[in-house]
Amino acid sequence: MPVKRLGMDEGKAAALMQVQVRRNAEDLQSYMKGLESWEEDIKKKDESLSRQKPILKEVYIIRWTINRHNIKISCVKLLLKLCV
Repeated sequence: MPVKRLGMDEGKAAALMQVQVRRNAEDLQSYMKGLESWEEDIKKKDESLSRQKPILKEVYIIRWTINRHNIKISCVKLLLKLCV
């Protein structure tokens, strides 16, 4: 079976496609390295936060209830556990 020779345009298109595939592979590799680095940073932060003692903080929420005849104000006390 005879070998078909690629024309100038077909050869150029194939070369451009090959360049694009290489660029895409490089971009993907760079993205994955960045993602891996981000993951390591998050793990370190998580470990440092898990070693800290939590801080309890009181927070008050004021609620308004408006009825047809009166206004009722109530205060709710919450205890939040914070890691600073």
